[in-house]
Amino acid sequence: QGRRQPGSSFKPFVYAAGFETGALSPNGSVSNDPYYIKVGGRRKKVSGGGSGGRVSVSSALAQSINSPAMWAIEEVGARNVVKYAKSTFGFTSELPAVPSLALGTGEVSMLEMAGGYSVFQSGGDRYTPYGIVRIVGPDGTTLARAAGQKFNRVMSTASATGMDALLRNVVTSGTARSASYVVNARGKTGTTNSHKDAWFCGYTDQFIGIGWIGNDVPNPSGNPPFVSGTMAGVFGGEVTAPMWARIMSKVQDIYPEPRRQIRAIGRVIEDPDEEEEEEDTTHIDADDNDRTTPENTDPVVAPRINEGNPESGTTGSTGGGDGGLTVEPVKDPPSNDPPKTKPKDPPAQGGGDGGGDLISVEVCADSNARASVYCPERRRIKVPRDQAPRGRCPLHGPH
Repeated sequence: QGRRQPGSSFKPFVYAAGFETGALSPNGSVSNDPYYIKVGGRRKKVSGGGSGGRVSVSSALAQSINSPAMWAIEEVGARNVVKYAKSTFGFTSELPAVPSLALGTGEVSMLEMAGGYSVFQSGGDRYTPYGIVRIVGPDGTTLARAAGQKFNRVMSTASATGMDALLRNVVTSGTARSASYVVNARGKTGTTNSHKDAWFCGYTDQFIGIGWIGNDVPNPSGNPPFVSGTMAGVFGGEVTAPMWARIMSKVQDIYPEPRRQIRAIGRVIEDPDEEEEEEDTTHIDADDNDRTTPENTDPVVAPRINEGNPESGTTGSTGGGDGGLTVEPVKDPPSNDPPKTKPKDPPAQGGGDGGGDLISVEVCADSNARASVYCPERRRIKVPRDQAPRGRCPLHGPH
């Protein structure tokens, strides 16, 4: 029953709360403007996205872009997200009602995540996970039986099936493509700050599996004896999702389920100049001990809950516990300056060693390599096709 930060695997609960309140729509869009936070008295930009304009909810979730998730929780209200997490999705852990909750900075158990994702799997019902089916005495007599509970219609069918379709996009064209060979797979990846936790919360029509990877290392002080260590290069989509897929495919060998067409919502837009998939990570540079907990004044919208009629239910698993991070938003001050216009690219000049057609490439303003979603400033250049930079920016990323 240990608790860990779920990182971006918590984002579906934020967006789903938005669907229920009407602040967001599965077919809609969300801001991709830069989002700034105040940490330890300093103003910092949230990494991941923030290039401006709007992005579809489908793309924001499939590519696990952080800035839209922060704007989403602004739209919904952090207190509303906490309320839905508890009443609709069954979380019992204490969750901070602050914007960084959108990036999974609250601590939860794997059993809670299993119960929460069951709402999307079942079309709006929630199943309570449990670990012991029955207790048998020495003489073979059954001393006790246990069963999960089913809570009917904790979420509207439209919101639950909408999120179900979006989580399918994560597997077919997002950060969890490594699990796409599993029949009817849906789910969400998550990687926490400093790579201390790597998640994949996934399910099929019949089974839910919550995958978590951590790294306990000896504590030099000895109290506690072990602490969470970093795992350089470990991401939920690159390590945990493949692990989940191998296990789930073996389960489906024993309990096969028919492959079916799962409806898609929207179209996942990827940067055409990007050669490698960008993983999701909760990346906020801050001291974990620097906590700010401002009073949240969002109006609370009551969830549409009917938790009566519990019936028998489903399964789950457990996880470990670590400290977290809480931040507050800082809005940009209003400006009287005229709107800036993007300078046009200069006309291409002839000559040079290269050849081929000119192509437009978005590069990082700092490294001049191909820009990723983590590059804070980008520019677009025109170069001959065979001279275009091929490697992605080495300076900015989910570190």
